[in-house]
Amino acid sequence: KISSSAATAAGIDWERRNRLTIFRAVYNLQSRNFIEASKLLQESISTFQTPELFGEEKLVLYTVCTSLIAIDSRSELNNKCVRQPDVISSINQTPHLHDLLHSFYKGEYSAFILHLGLITEEVLQQDKILGQHATYFCKEMRAKAYNQYITPYRSVGFSQMAREFGVSLEFLEIDLERFITAGKVHARIDKVTKRNIIGNEGESLGGVVETRRVETKGVKLDAVLTGADKLISKMQKIVGSVIHL
Repeated sequence: KISSSAATAAGIDWERRNRLTIFRAVYNLQSRNFIEASKLLQESISTFQTPELFGEEKLVLYTVCTSLIAIDSRSELNNKCVRQPDVISSINQTPHLHDLLHSFYKGEYSAFILHLGLITEEVLQQDKILGQHATYFCKEMRAKAYNQYITPYRSVGFSQMAREFGVSLEFLEIDLERFITAGKVHARIDKVTKRNIIGNEGESLGGVVETRRVETKGVKLDAVLTGADKLISKMQKIVGSVIHL
């Protein structure tokens, strides 16, 4: 049987641990370690008891922003942010946060770019903790969105991609080249056709962005696609042989 004093002590220890977790999360936020901050915030979101630092709306803002950077799996992002009850209850208290999260999750890239710009300017740049990382967050999220968009393709046209993101060809070309050079976007730009085709109305049709498969799941997917290509080729030969019989 646990005595009341022991139970009280246990309760105090539990509260202290929760507070310590929040303090560690804030430290990692300030240090731009979004991955570790995301883990700590996810641990604390359902037991938050540190109102002297910030309110629940800020907790949700920090949780969503760090999770967008840290989480690569759509199913994990869905479980930990999109459908997380504490996130749902407070996300609309921060302008553009709901639209940013859901447009990224659903692949609505034009809306995503719009709300990324708005939340960066109106919310993040004014925040006492995230303010110094606002530009970094904006750039990292653009890189993540580009990777998410191009991953299903072997190649994609500049014009198509620019339309999907609601940006100019000039902006997309400069942005992609910067991220590709930095190793943040896994693709390469076709230097032969890049921006050298002019449409009937003077619109540059742009070139082609070719994806580079990364390791782990990307390699497995590439192997599956290659195997499928070989199988289709064999089937075509078989069908051709049958037709000529």
